[in-house]
Amino acid sequence: MLTQDFCFSVRAGAYILRYEINQAGGSFWDGVGHYHSRTPKFKYPYIQRVYKNSQKF
Repeated sequence: MLTQDFCFSVRAGAYILRYEINQAGGSFWDGVGHYHSRTPKFKYPYIQRVYKNSQKF
């Protein structure tokens, strides 16, 4: 279903991101990192990439 329905995929991703933000005590950036990985060596580079790309908007 996730690969067939774009809107459902976006909603599922948003739900998971919100869950991770909540698990991180409300910290947006920690939640973003946890969305990718809880392992610091993977989490922090991902946060940096997302932040860098968000600056384009």
